[in-house]
Amino acid sequence: MAGEDRSQILCDCGCSAFVLKYFLDKIVAFAVFGRQWFLWSYWQPLGPDARVNAIHSDTRAFAVTLLILALPFIWLGVTLTVQRLRDAGKPLWLVVLFFVPVINLLFFLLLCVMESHSVTAQREAMPWPETRMLDRWIPRSAMGAAATAIGVTIAIGSMFTVVGTEVLQSYGWGLFVALPFCLGLFSVLVYSYHEPRSFGSCMSVALWAIALLGAVLIVAAIEG
Repeated sequence: MAGEDRSQILCDCGCSAFVLKYFLDKIVAFAVFGRQWFLWSYWQPLGPDARVNAIHSDTRAFAVTLLILALPFIWLGVTLTVQRLRDAGKPLWLVVLFFVPVINLLFFLLLCVMESHSVTAQREAMPWPETRMLDRWIPRSAMGAAATAIGVTIAIGSMFTVVGTEVLQSYGWGLFVALPFCLGLFSVLVYSYHEPRSFGSCMSVALWAIALLGAVLIVAAIEG
């Protein structure tokens, strides 16, 4: 498929999905939960005063409903973004920008106008193209790479969780949806830095990283 066709598909599907999701969320928020919903509500869907340890049952049901409604759109957005990055010959790890507020809009516009590249360039669109600065820090063995990936993921996840909850005091989609996805992706990128790994081992590393991070946060919450 030509690059222009892919960029047009991304533009059409992206804009249509955004409009559909906004009005779907707005209808559900008002008709089912009696809540107002605006474009800026995506930044703090649970309200500015929401706290994880003090969420009412109706607010929890509202959040779960929005998350379920968002899953097909997240799948569609990530799939189209990865396909467009491959077509443009760009690093696949850039898909994490799909979850960054404001930047994801600029990223979407850039993907819509970005030119396609040859098949050779597409094959070079690997997670770490021509990046060898981390050779000495990431072990080549599968076990060593997995341990490094999990350790780094826990450190980065803890830092971003503290920034989101204590500094920004935001309990939006960035904390509950984007962060787990990006951390799972990052752990696999580190794990497969030197060579391709099997799907099963990549899933194991990603799940272990998220599970251990959750355990660390629970212990920190109990102690603190």
